[in-house]
Amino acid sequence: YKIEMPDKVKDQIKEHRSDSDPLSDWLAECVEDGSSHSVKATDVTKSYGRWMAENGAGRDQMGRNELITALSRRGYRKVTKLKVHHLVGLRLTESETGKISSFLPR
Repeated sequence: YKIEMPDKVKDQIKEHRSDSDPLSDWLAECVEDGSSHSVKATDVTKSYGRWMAENGAGRDQMGRNELITALSRRGYRKVTKLKVHHLVGLRLTESETGKISSFLPR
């Protein structure tokens, strides 16, 4: 027999997963997808760190390598151009680019 999970439980699980996934929240707020987009990995790390400082509220922040690995699992590619690491398939929003220029990590 197969027991069907009630919709209310499914919705609560979905909400919990969303609340437990700061990377998805950061991507939704600070990143634009596009196959021709590219951004320096250091800018991605700064943006994520800035966002977590403002919105993380007790969540564990990933380190640089863990962040790049998590993004790679989501389909973004890491490439090296002239000895500088970039991520292909995303870029920071215009407003986020302005925010990281003045952000100093704690």
